[in-house]
Amino acid sequence: MVDLSTLIAPSPEGTPPFERTDIAYLSHAGGAAQAQAISTCKKSRDR
Repeated sequence: MVDLSTLIAPSPEGTPPFERTDIAYLSHAGGAAQAQAISTCKKSRDR
């Protein structure tokens, strides 16, 4: 379960790896390209 009502932020320096939250930010164009790639893969798989 993911609580979307709270702020998700990168973990502070020194947080153990198993507790870390790492975030990779993308531009709008980068996110759109990823969404398009996922959509294309799904369509070709559904054929």
